[in-house]
Amino acid sequence: MGLQLFHSQKKASEVSQKFSKCKTKEDFKSQLRKIRKLRSPKLLFEILEESSAEFKEMNRNNNLNIELTSFYEVLAFVRHKVTHSSSRFKNSTIQNWDNEKTYIFDNYYSSVPIENESLIKMERLQAQRVIKRTAELGFIIFKSLSIQHGYEWDVIKK
Repeated sequence: MGLQLFHSQKKASEVSQKFSKCKTKEDFKSQLRKIRKLRSPKLLFEILEESSAEFKEMNRNNNLNIELTSFYEVLAFVRHKVTHSSSRFKNSTIQNWDNEKTYIFDNYYSSVPIENESLIKMERLQAQRVIKRTAELGFIIFKSLSIQHGYEWDVIKK
């Protein structure tokens, strides 16, 4: 599953602790720049969960009724296959997924079988739905980290 930035859980915990100690926006940006090449969705969400109790709760209990980590992992898989494999993937790949990832793939994407492979297809409405869910995920990350660090998160005027 992609290149991992850290070779140990200890290193990931160290980075998480650095994020949780950020006091200013500049501190947070500085830490983010240091790991911007982070490629493992699972590791990214582990760091977010360690950094924010609010995110850990929102990851599992949200209005989408899906685990956000799984949504992001499926999104990263689809993006990778569309970008690097002409939208093709081996059927065995998703057959090994857990129920959550399979549910997300089946409900947000379409695929057409071609021999031992499948081809990812997306209709316009599916793409709009994925974009909307991705924006909601971004907002949940923003909100949970803002709450954790005492920043104002409700910035949209009503």
